[in-house]
Amino acid sequence: MILFHGSSVKLEILKPNQATGVGNENDRQFALYATNSRDFALLFTISVTPDETGTSSWKTITQNGIPKMKIDAGKVDMNGKGFLYKLDSKKFQQIDEIQFVSYEPVKPLSCEEIDLFELQHLIIKK
Repeated sequence: MILFHGSSVKLEILKPNQATGVGNENDRQFALYATNSRDFALLFTISVTPDETGTSSWKTITQNGIPKMKIDAGKVDMNGKGFLYKLDSKKFQQIDEIQFVSYEPVKPLSCEEIDLFELQHLIIKK
């Protein structure tokens, strides 16, 4: 099975780090997160920068079966680039229906550069 990981920076090796979580307590592990949903992973290629108060906050929601990013604070630079990685699932454990974790670094099978301007339909601003 192929998994996906989205990032706003280009990396040669993907390493575990502390997640802030988008769901239950299992979403806050020190791990490398991946998903079996390309559409969901695309949201993580988008970088949300802090607003004038230094705050950035967003969550994932689903509208008509499509994962979207709802920005509560901060803004997106739509002129930037994001990166979508394809990963081999062998080093991952499934924690819910779309999330998988690895506790060790993973070398991507491939990396696709994403034009964030093309993802603006996935962003819901406050």
